[in-house]
Amino acid sequence: MGRLIKWLKEKLTSLFRKKGDTVPAGIQVFDKKGTEIISITDRLTRIVGVKRFDTIEASGSVTLKLAKGQHIWYFLNAYTDDNDVNIMNFTNLYDLIVTDDTISWKLRSYAEQYKGRPCKIALIYGVM
Repeated sequence: MGRLIKWLKEKLTSLFRKKGDTVPAGIQVFDKKGTEIISITDRLTRIVGVKRFDTIEASGSVTLKLAKGQHIWYFLNAYTDDNDVNIMNFTNLYDLIVTDDTISWKLRSYAEQYKGRPCKIALIYGVM
């Protein structure tokens, strides 16, 4: 009986032991041959910040600190309520550009006339 318990303990310990100094956090799936087919250990998303647009701006940018292999994501979200009228549609007025570690927005030339008008859009951005 003691040998069985010792054997089981060794097998369970080796099952949860990972070669190297660190054990990844996340989910990994392997095929029959042991080849990794899915890994979300390095692609969990994190919200880094929110830029609120209360008025139409000419342009701007935000730079994020990226770790190796990380990518920027963003999402536009309106925060208007029932009492808001004549709020400008943000997505038609701006060009949004992601380059390396920066998200930039620039008012399109035809939209210059709207600069300073009310706008209730949040640019939510992060890394994955």
